[in-house]
Amino acid sequence: MAAIIGVGLVAAVANALYFGAPRITQVAAESAGQGVEKVDVSGEAAMVTVKPDWPSTGGTNLPPLIGLLRNRGVKRALIMNRTGGMIGTLEVATGRLSLVKPADAKQ
Repeated sequence: MAAIIGVGLVAAVANALYFGAPRITQVAAESAGQGVEKVDVSGEAAMVTVKPDWPSTGGTNLPPLIGLLRNRGVKRALIMNRTGGMIGTLEVATGRLSLVKPADAKQ
């Protein structure tokens, strides 16, 4: 009897770990426009890794990225540089990009 309960407990834990973990899907960056290195999507959120010169393009690279994210059902995306620093957030429905301003150096 204890063995059956033990097997059931192990199965329940494995099920919770497998189905409880968020699913992250990597999308082909080529379809996200110039300057995008990586796109990871999980549900309605995404993390987009871009090249260092991407923020200086004045938003010309946004339309392909927004189209890709909308097709995947993403509502909000974090835009990151390749070292893990946050560049900004993108509201996919409106296409609004909010850039993070670097903190002023303390003198």
